[in-house]
Amino acid sequence: MVPGSEKHLGCFYIIGESSKKMVLCESAIDAASCAVLFPEYTAISTSGVTENPAWLQKFLIYGCEIYCGFDTDSAGDLMADKMIKRYPSIKRLRPHRHEWNEVLQNLNS
Repeated sequence: MVPGSEKHLGCFYIIGESSKKMVLCESAIDAASCAVLFPEYTAISTSGVTENPAWLQKFLIYGCEIYCGFDTDSAGDLMADKMIKRYPSIKRLRPHRHEWNEVLQNLNS
């Protein structure tokens, strides 16, 4: 990120087979990996772990099915819990490795 950028206002995404089904990831590489693993979902990077990206409510109001796919670590689990508490319709999709990129790499080894 460029110094002074407001990363909470933007995101990186890869549109999947459905633009109304989404997985939120912490990084762009994880969003890209998640898009390969789950092509039916649109994968979105929040550019870090955050419970309430500025744009999230718009997707919820639009009726999107959203999964929090943050990393499997204390920060990812904590923020996922906070996000789900704030927005009960969001569900957790937890990588079985530390992050989605590791899940994808493990498939190819």
